[in-house]
Amino acid sequence: MIKIIRPLDNIVISLGVTILAISLLIFMLKINMNNYLIFSIISIFLFISFFWIIKFSFKSKYDLLEPINIIYFFVILGYIISPILIYVTGNCSYLIRYMDDYERSILMAKASFFTLAGLICFYLGYNSDFSKKLGNILPSFNLSWNYKRAKIIILIFSLIGFICYAYYAHNGGGIKYMLSNPEQRWYIYEKVPAGGYALWGIELLPLSVYIWFVNFITVKKRLSFLLYLLLICFIMATLGGRGRIIEIFLTMVLIYNYLIRRQTIIDIAKFLLIIVIPIIILFSIFIGNSSEENLQHASYLFSGEYFGGLASFMHILKYIGEGLGPYYGRTFISLLYYPIPRVLWPNKPVSAGRLILLPFYPNQGGGVGLSLTAELFLNFLFPGILMGMIFYGVISRAFYFYLKKNIKNRAVVLFYASVLFYWIVGLSSTDFVTTTLPSITKSIALLFSLKFITK
Repeated sequence: MIKIIRPLDNIVISLGVTILAISLLIFMLKINMNNYLIFSIISIFLFISFFWIIKFSFKSKYDLLEPINIIYFFVILGYIISPILIYVTGNCSYLIRYMDDYERSILMAKASFFTLAGLICFYLGYNSDFSKKLGNILPSFNLSWNYKRAKIIILIFSLIGFICYAYYAHNGGGIKYMLSNPEQRWYIYEKVPAGGYALWGIELLPLSVYIWFVNFITVKKRLSFLLYLLLICFIMATLGGRGRIIEIFLTMVLIYNYLIRRQTIIDIAKFLLIIVIPIIILFSIFIGNSSEENLQHASYLFSGEYFGGLASFMHILKYIGEGLGPYYGRTFISLLYYPIPRVLWPNKPVSAGRLILLPFYPNQGGGVGLSLTAELFLNFLFPGILMGMIFYGVISRAFYFYLKKNIKNRAVVLFYASVLFYWIVGLSSTDFVTTTLPSITKSIALLFSLKFITK
């Protein structure tokens, strides 16, 4: 059963109406509005207001880092902030750059409608009784935490990670080249023999950071941890992209949030100002050749390719049945084939984020961000969104309930923060295979190591 909603908060309603009015004003000042664009923007803001009002109306102890809140925040960035900046600045994804305002508005409205339907179904599944029952039966770890055994795991993970990184860097042109060409990370990855397997090993380095961080905040504080953290952040920087470094710090914030002290909105704001925004700015400065390029690179985060993949969803809606899908589950089943080396199977299926580009941009490296809602539509059209998002909501709440039930268990908190949380949130912006495969490999490594540490 779904929880009964308390009376709506007038402050939240007022805030939603104010944001809606200001946003519409910005659009009307920028371009000649038409009915399709108005419908598009209004539909976006209505479903955002709907969910945020619901969340604020019945929660008393508000966990800002609860997965559903992060997903809604990404939707705000991807389906409200991004469209505004796209029309105001003109800086948008190459997937929708060629469209005129009329076509763009129609596709944006359709993407908003399907996302609204998906979020409603997600919300229903998330607040179902079955999700709690499922969370209750998930196995846990022992409450003990052996400091010395944790150090052994840190040492093993570090050794494997450094060996894999040395191999990857050697075959990828060297550390200096990788650091100087972050925009070439996909082409570097393709050049490294068995590069995907090497990256699996390198992913053990962040896991070692998280285990050491639990030691750091609950057992013994040592300066050596901070030095190790800087080293791992440098290694992640050479692999290209901002996400890897931000993920490390966000995971530590999650662990601290549940083991030591609940984070407030002020704490989250500090995290954004001290860690996230500087990383984004510095990376953009490093990759660009002029102030204009730096600004364009930083603002490209709101081009429609990130935070829910609005541009990718619009691309799918334009070409579905005419070059794209429906694939009837093929992009999900391809997870089973991914461990097979491409040397043995050159035509091995690719992930959905790559699949939607191949007929139109065959030479484009890598893939694009793609939400689970969009991938469900790509496979099963609208019925797939209705059923798939309910199931997604059930699983997400089950994982979160599992955390809350074992909130004093350090191993459970670490496993949730480094694996389960990122699988839940990752599916809101990245295709199923790209999100699930690393989660599986990290789960296997952590399950054995945490069993050893808590024995």
